[in-house]
Amino acid sequence: MAEDGGTLDYTGTETSVPENSVRPASSSEYFQIVSGKVPAGAIPVFDDAHHVAIGYRTPYVGGIARVYDLEGRQVYIEELPLETPLFDPIDLILIVGSVGRIIVRGLTRAGAEVASEVAAKAASRALSVEGASILRVIFRSIMQRELRFTATTAARMAQPGRFVPIQILKLAVRYGVRDADPAGVAGAFRYSIKVLRASKVIGKPAKEYMLRIVVRESDGTILHFHME
Repeated sequence: MAEDGGTLDYTGTETSVPENSVRPASSSEYFQIVSGKVPAGAIPVFDDAHHVAIGYRTPYVGGIARVYDLEGRQVYIEELPLETPLFDPIDLILIVGSVGRIIVRGLTRAGAEVASEVAAKAASRALSVEGASILRVIFRSIMQRELRFTATTAARMAQPGRFVPIQILKLAVRYGVRDADPAGVAGAFRYSIKVLRASKVIGKPAKEYMLRIVVRESDGTILHFHME
C-alpha cells in the first residue's frame, strides 16, 4: 500500500466539505477493524455494498452459531440448517442485497469434485436474512455521525493506494485509541486502530495495518489519515 510516511501536512485551519462530496476510489478489498471484544475465531460478516465488516458470526457449536455486533454484543442466534457441508470452510461472509452469501476458501485442498458440493451446502449456513438485517440496522446507527474532509484528505480518498472507506474512518473515531494531535493543533485529536484488509482472491491472507487519523472535533473534519 502506498504511504506518505505519516507526514503531517495540515494546519488545522483548512476548510472542509461534507463526506457526500468525497468520491472514494473503488476497491475490491474488504476492510475490518480489529476488536478485542469479539470472540476468538469469529467469522467476519461484510456488507458488500461498503466492503466493510459490520459484525461477526461464530462457527457452529452444538448446532448453534452466535452473531455479534462490532462491540462484541450478541445480537442473534443462528440454528444449523439440515443440509451441512462435510467440513466448515467459511472464513468470511458477504451480505449481498437482502440475503447472505459467502466466499469459501481453501477448497482446492479437498479436491475439485468435493468443492462444488461443499460450497453449495456451506452457502445455506452462512447467515440468515434476519441475522444480516439486525447487523445492518446496528451498523447504520453507528454511521450516523457525518465526517468532513479537507481538499488534501478528499484527494487522498480518491487514490487507490491511500483510500480508506469512510465507514472505517468512522469506526476508528468511535473505537480507536484517542490521544493528542502530534502536530499540536488545538481541538484536534489522533485516533489509532488496527485494520485488516482482505481480498476476494481464494487463499490470499488478510493484511494488518495500523490506521491513524487526525480529526478536528469541532466539525468532524478529517485533517489527516494514513495506514502503516
